[in-house]
Amino acid sequence: MITFDNLDTVLAFGNYRLDERRSQLLCDGVVVPLPYKAFSLLRTLVRRAGELVSRDELAKLVWEDKAISDATVTQHIFMLRSVLKERSHDSLYIATVPRHGYRFIAPVHQVAKAESEVAFADRDVYRALIKGRHYLERSNEEGYKDGLECFRQALALDPNSALGHVGMANAFYGLASYQYCDPTYGFGEARKAALRAVEIDPASYDAERILGAIHLWHDWDFERAEARISRALVLNSVHAPSLNAATWLSIATVQLDKALRNAQSALLVNPSSLRLQATLGIVYQCLDEPLDAVRHFRTLLDMDENFTLARYYLGSALLQLGSIEEGLNELRAVVQVDRSVQALSALAYAHAVHGDFDAAEAMLQELYRLAQTRYVSSYSIAIPLVGLRRFNEALTALNFAEEERAPWMILLPVEPRFDPLREDPEFQRLTHAPDRQIAATAPIDKRSNSK
Repeated sequence: MITFDNLDTVLAFGNYRLDERRSQLLCDGVVVPLPYKAFSLLRTLVRRAGELVSRDELAKLVWEDKAISDATVTQHIFMLRSVLKERSHDSLYIATVPRHGYRFIAPVHQVAKAESEVAFADRDVYRALIKGRHYLERSNEEGYKDGLECFRQALALDPNSALGHVGMANAFYGLASYQYCDPTYGFGEARKAALRAVEIDPASYDAERILGAIHLWHDWDFERAEARISRALVLNSVHAPSLNAATWLSIATVQLDKALRNAQSALLVNPSSLRLQATLGIVYQCLDEPLDAVRHFRTLLDMDENFTLARYYLGSALLQLGSIEEGLNELRAVVQVDRSVQALSALAYAHAVHGDFDAAEAMLQELYRLAQTRYVSSYSIAIPLVGLRRFNEALTALNFAEEERAPWMILLPVEPRFDPLREDPEFQRLTHAPDRQIAATAPIDKRSNSK
Protein backbone atom coordinates (compact mmCIF):
# COMPACT_ATOMS: atom_id res chain seq x y z
CA MET A 1 0.00 0.00 0.00
CA ILE A 2 1.22 3.51 -0.81
CA THR A 3 1.75 5.60 2.31
CA PHE A 4 0.43 9.15 2.21
CA ASP A 5 0.88 11.92 4.74
CA ASN A 6 -2.61 11.72 6.21
CA LEU A 7 -6.19 10.88 5.46
CA ASP A 8 -7.06 14.48 4.59
CA THR A 9 -5.09 15.06 1.42
CA VAL A 10 -5.31 15.41 -2.35
CA LEU A 11 -4.22 12.45 -4.46
CA ALA A 12 -3.28 12.87 -8.11
CA PHE A 13 -3.42 10.43 -11.03
CA GLY A 14 -3.53 11.33 -14.68
CA ASN A 15 -5.41 14.60 -15.13
CA TYR A 16 -7.47 13.85 -12.01
CA ARG A 17 -7.28 15.12 -8.44
CA LEU A 18 -9.08 13.29 -5.63
CA ASP A 19 -9.74 15.74 -2.78
CA GLU A 20 -10.53 13.64 0.28
CA ARG A 21 -11.46 16.49 2.62
CA ARG A 22 -14.12 17.77 0.26
CA SER A 23 -15.04 14.33 -1.13
CA GLN A 24 -14.59 15.65 -4.65
CA LEU A 25 -12.99 14.43 -7.85
CA LEU A 26 -11.56 17.09 -10.20
CA CYS A 27 -10.37 16.77 -13.78
CA ASP A 28 -8.09 19.60 -14.92
CA GLY A 29 -9.42 21.70 -12.05
CA VAL A 30 -13.11 21.10 -12.85
CA VAL A 31 -15.29 19.18 -10.37
CA VAL A 32 -16.56 15.85 -11.74
CA PRO A 33 -19.98 14.88 -10.31
CA LEU A 34 -19.71 11.54 -8.49
CA PRO A 35 -22.07 9.83 -6.01
CA TYR A 36 -20.60 9.38 -2.55
CA LYS A 37 -20.35 5.56 -2.72
CA ALA A 38 -18.59 5.76 -6.08
CA PHE A 39 -16.22 8.36 -4.63
CA SER A 40 -15.51 6.10 -1.63
CA LEU A 41 -14.85 3.16 -3.94
CA LEU A 42 -12.43 5.24 -6.04
CA ARG A 43 -10.67 6.57 -2.92
CA THR A 44 -10.20 3.02 -1.62
CA LEU A 45 -8.69 1.82 -4.89
CA VAL A 46 -6.47 4.89 -5.28
CA ARG A 47 -5.13 4.63 -1.74
CA ARG A 48 -4.22 1.02 -2.42
CA ALA A 49 -2.80 1.69 -5.88
CA GLY A 50 -0.90 -1.30 -7.24
CA GLU A 51 -2.59 -3.77 -4.86
CA LEU A 52 -5.26 -6.33 -5.63
CA VAL A 53 -8.42 -5.39 -3.70
CA SER A 54 -11.02 -8.16 -3.49
CA ARG A 55 -14.73 -7.65 -3.87
CA ASP A 56 -15.20 -8.68 -0.23
CA GLU A 57 -12.73 -6.05 0.93
CA LEU A 58 -14.48 -3.38 -1.14
CA ALA A 59 -17.83 -4.39 0.34
CA LYS A 60 -16.40 -4.10 3.85
CA LEU A 61 -14.59 -0.81 3.32
CA VAL A 62 -17.09 1.01 1.14
CA TRP A 63 -20.44 -0.47 2.10
CA GLU A 64 -19.46 -1.12 5.75
CA ASP A 65 -20.32 -4.83 5.71
CA LYS A 66 -23.81 -4.26 4.39
CA ALA A 67 -25.13 -7.13 2.33
CA ILE A 68 -24.55 -6.21 -1.32
CA SER A 69 -24.39 -8.25 -4.49
CA ASP A 70 -21.44 -8.59 -6.82
CA ALA A 71 -23.56 -6.74 -9.36
CA THR A 72 -23.54 -3.65 -7.12
CA VAL A 73 -19.74 -3.54 -7.06
CA THR A 74 -19.61 -4.19 -10.80
CA GLN A 75 -22.08 -1.39 -11.45
CA HIS A 76 -20.03 1.10 -9.42
CA ILE A 77 -16.80 0.04 -11.16
CA PHE A 78 -18.54 0.61 -14.49
CA MET A 79 -19.61 4.06 -13.28
CA LEU A 80 -16.02 4.92 -12.31
CA ARG A 81 -14.71 3.79 -15.67
CA SER A 82 -17.26 5.97 -17.41
CA VAL A 83 -16.27 8.97 -15.30
CA LEU A 84 -12.57 8.32 -15.96
CA LYS A 85 -13.32 7.92 -19.67
CA GLU A 86 -11.85 4.45 -19.99
CA ARG A 87 -13.21 1.20 -21.33
CA SER A 88 -12.74 -2.09 -19.51
CA HIS A 89 -10.16 -3.35 -22.02
CA ASP A 90 -8.13 -0.10 -21.87
CA SER A 91 -7.05 -0.61 -18.24
CA LEU A 92 -5.66 2.89 -17.91
CA TYR A 93 -6.74 3.25 -14.28
CA ILE A 94 -8.70 0.23 -13.04
CA ALA A 95 -7.69 -3.32 -14.00
CA THR A 96 -10.05 -6.22 -13.43
CA VAL A 97 -8.54 -9.40 -12.01
CA PRO A 98 -11.12 -12.05 -12.98
CA ARG A 99 -12.77 -13.85 -10.05
CA HIS A 100 -10.60 -11.94 -7.57
CA GLY A 101 -11.18 -8.18 -7.63
CA TYR A 102 -9.65 -4.98 -8.95
CA ARG A 103 -6.34 -3.16 -9.00
CA PHE A 104 -5.72 0.58 -9.51
CA ILE A 105 -2.77 0.67 -11.90
CA ALA A 106 -2.09 4.36 -12.65
CA PRO A 107 0.74 6.15 -10.77
CA VAL A 108 -0.57 8.07 -7.75
CA HIS A 109 1.05 10.92 -5.85
CA GLN A 110 0.15 13.74 -3.51
CA VAL A 111 -0.03 17.19 -5.05
CA ALA A 112 1.36 20.42 -3.71
CA LYS A 113 -1.00 22.59 -1.70
CA ALA A 114 -0.80 25.37 -4.26
CA GLU A 115 -2.36 23.07 -6.86
CA SER A 116 -4.88 21.27 -4.69
CA GLU A 117 -6.29 24.43 -3.11
CA VAL A 118 -6.41 26.70 -6.14
CA ALA A 119 -10.02 26.01 -7.08
CA PHE A 120 -11.22 26.78 -3.57
CA ALA A 121 -8.81 29.21 -1.95
CA ASP A 122 -9.26 31.94 -4.56
CA ARG A 123 -12.06 31.75 -7.09
CA ASP A 124 -10.54 34.59 -9.13
CA VAL A 125 -7.33 32.59 -9.59
CA TYR A 126 -9.34 29.53 -10.54
CA ARG A 127 -11.40 31.42 -13.11
CA ALA A 128 -8.30 32.99 -14.66
CA LEU A 129 -6.63 29.58 -15.00
CA ILE A 130 -9.67 27.94 -16.61
CA LYS A 131 -10.16 30.88 -18.97
CA GLY A 132 -6.49 30.77 -19.94
CA ARG A 133 -6.66 27.06 -20.71
CA HIS A 134 -9.70 27.69 -22.89
CA TYR A 135 -7.80 30.26 -24.94
CA LEU A 136 -4.83 27.91 -25.40
CA GLU A 137 -7.15 25.38 -27.05
CA ARG A 138 -7.47 27.74 -30.02
CA SER A 139 -3.84 26.99 -30.92
CA ASN A 140 -3.37 30.27 -32.76
CA GLU A 141 -1.54 33.53 -32.06
CA GLU A 142 -4.55 35.28 -30.56
CA GLY A 143 -5.35 32.31 -28.34
CA TYR A 144 -1.82 32.02 -26.99
CA LYS A 145 -1.62 35.75 -26.26
CA ASP A 146 -5.05 35.86 -24.61
CA GLY A 147 -4.13 32.81 -22.54
CA LEU A 148 -0.88 34.48 -21.52
CA GLU A 149 -2.78 37.46 -20.17
CA CYS A 150 -5.08 35.20 -18.13
CA PHE A 151 -2.16 33.35 -16.58
CA ARG A 152 -0.49 36.66 -15.73
CA GLN A 153 -3.68 37.68 -13.92
CA ALA A 154 -3.69 34.40 -12.00
CA LEU A 155 -0.06 34.84 -10.96
CA ALA A 156 -0.64 38.43 -9.91
CA LEU A 157 -3.19 37.06 -7.43
CA ASP A 158 -1.13 34.02 -6.45
CA PRO A 159 2.56 34.10 -7.45
CA ASN A 160 3.01 30.53 -6.12
CA SER A 161 0.41 28.94 -8.36
CA ALA A 162 2.13 26.00 -10.06
CA LEU A 163 -0.74 25.78 -12.53
CA GLY A 164 -0.35 29.47 -13.35
CA HIS A 165 3.34 29.00 -14.19
CA VAL A 166 2.54 25.89 -16.25
CA GLY A 167 -0.03 27.93 -18.16
CA MET A 168 2.56 30.64 -18.85
CA ALA A 169 4.98 27.98 -20.06
CA ASN A 170 2.38 26.46 -22.38
CA ALA A 171 1.45 29.85 -23.85
CA PHE A 172 5.06 30.91 -24.54
CA TYR A 173 5.85 27.44 -25.88
CA GLY A 174 2.99 27.72 -28.37
CA LEU A 175 4.05 31.19 -29.49
CA ALA A 176 7.63 30.03 -30.06
CA SER A 177 6.73 26.74 -31.76
CA TYR A 178 4.47 28.27 -34.39
CA GLN A 179 6.64 31.29 -35.29
CA TYR A 180 4.53 33.88 -33.49
CA CYS A 181 7.65 35.17 -31.71
CA ASP A 182 11.42 34.77 -31.78
CA PRO A 183 12.16 31.20 -30.60
CA THR A 184 15.01 32.23 -28.30
CA TYR A 185 12.70 34.61 -26.45
CA GLY A 186 9.60 32.40 -26.45
CA PHE A 187 11.29 29.18 -25.43
CA GLY A 188 13.38 31.09 -22.88
CA GLU A 189 10.26 32.45 -21.17
CA ALA A 190 8.59 29.03 -21.36
CA ARG A 191 11.62 27.43 -19.72
CA LYS A 192 11.65 29.96 -16.84
CA ALA A 193 7.95 29.43 -16.16
CA ALA A 194 8.19 25.62 -16.31
CA LEU A 195 11.21 25.54 -13.98
CA ARG A 196 9.34 27.72 -11.50
CA ALA A 197 6.37 25.33 -11.67
CA VAL A 198 8.66 22.39 -10.87
CA GLU A 199 10.10 24.31 -7.90
CA ILE A 200 6.60 24.78 -6.51
CA ASP A 201 5.34 21.30 -7.40
CA PRO A 202 8.07 18.70 -8.12
CA ALA A 203 5.34 16.31 -9.30
CA SER A 204 4.15 18.63 -12.08
CA TYR A 205 4.28 16.25 -15.04
CA ASP A 206 3.06 18.93 -17.45
CA ALA A 207 5.97 21.21 -16.50
CA GLU A 208 8.36 18.27 -17.01
CA ARG A 209 6.78 17.63 -20.41
CA ILE A 210 7.25 21.27 -21.46
CA LEU A 211 10.89 21.25 -20.34
CA GLY A 212 11.46 18.09 -22.37
CA ALA A 213 9.82 19.66 -25.41
CA ILE A 214 12.05 22.75 -25.07
CA HIS A 215 15.15 20.54 -24.93
CA LEU A 216 13.86 18.89 -28.11
CA TRP A 217 12.69 21.83 -30.24
CA HIS A 218 15.06 24.58 -29.13
CA ASP A 219 18.11 23.06 -27.44
CA TRP A 220 18.29 20.12 -29.88
CA ASP A 221 19.44 18.10 -26.90
CA PHE A 222 17.69 14.78 -27.42
CA GLU A 223 19.20 13.08 -24.39
CA ARG A 224 17.89 15.68 -21.95
CA ALA A 225 14.59 15.82 -23.84
CA GLU A 226 14.14 12.08 -23.37
CA ALA A 227 15.00 12.34 -19.66
CA ARG A 228 12.40 15.05 -19.01
CA ILE A 229 9.68 13.42 -21.10
CA SER A 230 10.36 10.06 -19.42
CA ARG A 231 10.10 11.78 -16.04
CA ALA A 232 6.73 13.25 -17.05
CA LEU A 233 5.48 9.79 -18.03
CA VAL A 234 6.73 8.29 -14.75
CA LEU A 235 4.66 10.89 -12.91
CA ASN A 236 1.67 10.27 -15.20
CA SER A 237 1.89 7.36 -17.62
CA VAL A 238 -1.41 8.29 -19.28
CA HIS A 239 -0.73 11.99 -19.89
CA ALA A 240 -1.56 12.40 -23.57
CA PRO A 241 0.55 15.58 -24.14
CA SER A 242 3.61 13.78 -22.74
CA LEU A 243 2.97 10.81 -25.02
CA ASN A 244 2.64 13.30 -27.88
CA ALA A 245 6.00 14.85 -26.91
CA ALA A 246 7.50 11.36 -26.97
CA THR A 247 6.08 10.93 -30.48
CA TRP A 248 7.85 14.07 -31.74
CA LEU A 249 11.10 12.99 -30.08
CA SER A 250 10.86 9.67 -31.92
CA ILE A 251 10.19 11.48 -35.21
CA ALA A 252 13.20 13.76 -34.71
CA THR A 253 15.46 10.80 -33.99
CA VAL A 254 14.02 8.89 -36.98
CA GLN A 255 12.64 6.11 -34.79
CA LEU A 256 9.43 6.07 -36.79
CA ASP A 257 8.02 2.74 -35.65
CA LYS A 258 8.37 4.01 -32.09
CA ALA A 259 6.75 7.29 -33.12
CA LEU A 260 3.80 5.35 -34.49
CA ARG A 261 3.39 3.43 -31.22
CA ASN A 262 3.61 6.60 -29.15
CA ALA A 263 1.05 8.40 -31.32
CA GLN A 264 -1.34 5.46 -31.03
CA SER A 265 -0.82 5.31 -27.24
CA ALA A 266 -1.67 9.01 -26.93
CA LEU A 267 -4.89 8.42 -28.84
CA LEU A 268 -5.84 5.53 -26.58
CA VAL A 269 -5.73 8.01 -23.71
CA ASN A 270 -7.57 10.79 -25.53
CA PRO A 271 -9.17 9.47 -28.73
CA SER A 272 -11.29 12.60 -29.21
CA SER A 273 -8.29 14.94 -29.54
CA LEU A 274 -8.07 16.19 -33.11
CA ARG A 275 -4.54 17.50 -32.54
CA LEU A 276 -3.34 14.06 -31.43
CA GLN A 277 -5.07 12.58 -34.46
CA ALA A 278 -3.19 15.08 -36.63
CA THR A 279 0.13 13.95 -35.15
CA LEU A 280 -0.66 10.38 -36.19
CA GLY A 281 -1.22 11.58 -39.76
CA ILE A 282 2.15 13.36 -39.69
CA VAL A 283 3.79 10.08 -38.65
CA TYR A 284 2.30 8.46 -41.76
CA GLN A 285 3.86 11.21 -43.87
CA CYS A 286 7.25 10.71 -42.24
CA LEU A 287 6.94 6.97 -42.90
CA ASP A 288 6.55 7.89 -46.59
CA GLU A 289 2.97 6.62 -46.58
CA PRO A 290 1.18 9.68 -48.03
CA LEU A 291 -1.91 7.73 -49.10
CA ASP A 292 -2.53 6.65 -45.50
CA ALA A 293 -1.92 10.25 -44.41
CA VAL A 294 -4.40 11.60 -46.97
CA ARG A 295 -7.09 9.15 -45.86
CA HIS A 296 -6.43 10.00 -42.23
CA PHE A 297 -6.63 13.78 -42.65
CA ARG A 298 -9.78 13.49 -44.76
CA THR A 299 -11.37 11.50 -41.94
CA LEU A 300 -10.44 14.29 -39.51
CA LEU A 301 -12.04 16.89 -41.79
CA ASP A 302 -15.18 14.74 -41.95
CA MET A 303 -15.24 15.04 -38.14
CA ASP A 304 -14.61 18.82 -38.21
CA GLU A 305 -14.44 20.63 -41.53
CA ASN A 306 -13.06 23.73 -39.78
CA PHE A 307 -10.01 21.91 -38.40
CA THR A 308 -7.48 24.01 -40.34
CA LEU A 309 -4.46 22.05 -39.15
CA ALA A 310 -5.82 18.86 -40.74
CA ARG A 311 -6.45 20.71 -44.01
CA TYR A 312 -2.90 22.11 -43.93
CA TYR A 313 -1.40 18.64 -43.56
CA LEU A 314 -3.86 17.15 -46.05
CA GLY A 315 -2.55 19.61 -48.64
CA SER A 316 1.03 18.67 -47.79
CA ALA A 317 0.26 14.94 -47.98
CA LEU A 318 -1.47 15.34 -51.36
CA LEU A 319 1.62 17.08 -52.73
CA GLN A 320 3.75 14.25 -51.37
CA LEU A 321 1.41 11.77 -53.05
CA GLY A 322 1.75 13.59 -56.37
CA SER A 323 -1.81 15.01 -56.41
CA ILE A 324 -0.50 18.52 -56.99
CA GLU A 325 -3.72 20.24 -58.06
CA GLU A 326 -5.69 18.85 -55.10
CA GLY A 327 -2.94 19.73 -52.67
CA LEU A 328 -2.74 23.27 -54.02
CA ASN A 329 -6.50 23.73 -53.60
CA GLU A 330 -6.43 22.52 -49.99
CA LEU A 331 -3.61 24.91 -49.11
CA ARG A 332 -5.40 27.79 -50.82
CA ALA A 333 -8.38 27.07 -48.56
CA VAL A 334 -6.09 27.15 -45.53
CA VAL A 335 -4.60 30.54 -46.39
CA GLN A 336 -8.07 32.01 -46.84
CA VAL A 337 -8.63 31.59 -43.09
CA ASP A 338 -5.04 31.48 -41.77
CA ARG A 339 -2.31 33.65 -43.24
CA SER A 340 0.29 32.35 -40.81
CA VAL A 341 3.92 32.04 -41.83
CA GLN A 342 3.66 28.25 -42.10
CA ALA A 343 0.53 28.39 -44.24
CA LEU A 344 2.01 30.99 -46.61
CA SER A 345 5.24 29.00 -46.90
CA ALA A 346 3.36 25.80 -47.72
CA LEU A 347 1.18 27.49 -50.35
CA ALA A 348 4.20 29.15 -51.98
CA TYR A 349 5.83 25.72 -52.22
CA ALA A 350 2.63 24.22 -53.70
CA HIS A 351 2.48 26.93 -56.38
CA ALA A 352 6.12 26.23 -57.22
CA VAL A 353 5.72 22.47 -57.65
CA HIS A 354 2.53 23.15 -59.63
CA GLY A 355 4.64 25.18 -62.05
CA ASP A 356 3.12 28.56 -61.21
CA PHE A 357 6.45 30.24 -60.44
CA ASP A 358 5.05 33.80 -60.51
CA ALA A 359 2.52 33.00 -57.77
CA ALA A 360 5.19 31.20 -55.75
CA GLU A 361 7.56 34.15 -56.06
CA ALA A 362 4.83 36.59 -55.03
CA MET A 363 4.14 34.63 -51.84
CA LEU A 364 7.84 34.31 -51.13
CA GLN A 365 8.13 38.10 -51.36
CA GLU A 366 5.21 38.39 -48.93
CA LEU A 367 7.17 36.28 -46.45
CA TYR A 368 10.19 38.57 -46.89
CA ARG A 369 7.98 41.60 -46.22
CA LEU A 370 6.52 39.97 -43.10
CA ALA A 371 10.05 39.33 -41.86
CA GLN A 372 10.61 43.09 -41.66
CA THR A 373 7.98 43.47 -38.92
CA ARG A 374 7.83 40.09 -37.17
CA TYR A 375 9.72 36.84 -36.77
CA VAL A 376 9.71 34.65 -39.87
CA SER A 377 11.76 31.48 -39.65
CA SER A 378 14.37 31.03 -42.35
CA TYR A 379 13.22 27.40 -42.34
CA SER A 380 9.88 28.59 -43.75
CA ILE A 381 11.75 30.63 -46.36
CA ALA A 382 13.75 27.59 -47.44
CA ILE A 383 10.67 25.49 -48.24
CA PRO A 384 9.36 27.53 -51.23
CA LEU A 385 12.94 28.06 -52.43
CA VAL A 386 13.24 24.27 -52.75
CA GLY A 387 9.96 24.22 -54.69
CA LEU A 388 11.39 26.88 -57.00
CA ARG A 389 14.49 24.69 -57.35
CA ARG A 390 16.74 27.50 -56.10
CA PHE A 391 18.67 24.99 -54.05
CA ASN A 392 21.70 27.13 -53.17
CA GLU A 393 19.43 29.84 -51.79
CA ALA A 394 17.47 27.21 -49.86
CA LEU A 395 20.66 25.90 -48.28
CA THR A 396 21.67 29.44 -47.34
CA ALA A 397 18.25 29.91 -45.69
CA LEU A 398 18.69 26.65 -43.77
CA ASN A 399 22.07 27.85 -42.51
CA PHE A 400 20.34 30.99 -41.21
CA ALA A 401 17.67 28.77 -39.66
CA GLU A 402 20.39 26.84 -37.85
CA GLU A 403 21.77 30.09 -36.41
CA GLU A 404 18.25 31.12 -35.35
CA ARG A 405 17.71 27.70 -33.76
CA ALA A 406 14.48 27.48 -35.71
CA PRO A 407 12.59 24.64 -33.99
CA TRP A 408 11.49 22.75 -37.09
CA MET A 409 15.13 22.17 -38.08
CA ILE A 410 15.04 18.96 -36.02
CA LEU A 411 12.75 17.47 -38.68
CA LEU A 412 15.21 17.86 -41.56
CA PRO A 413 15.87 14.07 -41.67
CA VAL A 414 12.19 13.29 -42.34
CA GLU A 415 10.66 16.39 -43.99
CA PRO A 416 9.70 15.18 -47.52
CA ARG A 417 9.80 18.66 -49.07
CA PHE A 418 13.57 18.69 -48.59
CA ASP A 419 14.10 15.39 -50.44
CA PRO A 420 15.73 17.13 -53.47
CA LEU A 421 18.55 18.31 -51.17
CA ARG A 422 19.37 14.99 -49.50
CA GLU A 423 22.46 14.23 -51.57
CA ASP A 424 23.95 17.70 -51.12
CA PRO A 425 26.96 17.65 -48.72
CA GLU A 426 25.88 20.91 -47.05
CA PHE A 427 22.39 19.54 -46.39
CA GLN A 428 23.93 16.40 -44.96
CA ARG A 429 26.08 18.54 -42.69
CA LEU A 430 22.98 20.36 -41.46
CA THR A 431 21.18 17.08 -40.86
CA HIS A 432 24.15 15.56 -39.04
CA ALA A 433 25.15 18.67 -37.08
CA PRO A 434 26.72 17.97 -33.66
CA ASP A 435 23.67 19.39 -31.88
CA ARG A 436 21.63 16.62 -33.46
CA GLN A 437 23.92 13.66 -32.86
CA ILE A 438 21.15 11.24 -31.96
CA ALA A 439 19.38 11.94 -35.23
CA ALA A 440 22.69 11.48 -37.01
CA THR A 441 23.05 7.98 -35.65
CA ALA A 442 19.58 7.02 -36.82
CA PRO A 443 19.19 5.80 -40.41
CA ILE A 444 17.85 8.37 -42.85
CA ASP A 445 16.12 5.68 -44.91
CA LYS A 446 12.58 6.24 -43.68
CA ARG A 447 11.45 2.75 -44.63
CA SER A 448 14.18 1.06 -42.58
CA ASN A 449 13.98 3.08 -39.42
CA SER A 450 15.36 2.17 -36.04
CA LYS A 451 13.23 0.74 -33.29
